[in-house]
Amino acid sequence: MAAADTLPSDTVFLDGELTPQECSRTRTKEFLNLYAGHLTLEHTDLWPASEAGARMVTYTRKNDGTRERLERVHEIARGS
Repeated sequence: MAAADTLPSDTVFLDGELTPQECSRTRTKEFLNLYAGHLTLEHTDLWPASEAGARMVTYTRKNDGTRERLERVHEIARGS
């Protein structure tokens, strides 16, 4: 499978290499969690290499309310 098959359709290759602005994509995602309520997270995809299959995904909180709700989920998971 070629790298272009796994990357967004708007990704552009220059001499077979990804430029920094083309190797990541960030967007906001919202979730409704049964225990924590509304979570607003920033979702970032990062392709560290142009080879297919190598992708890192991160989620970070967008606001303090989400931070507090994520802390609550963590407490629940720990059994607190």
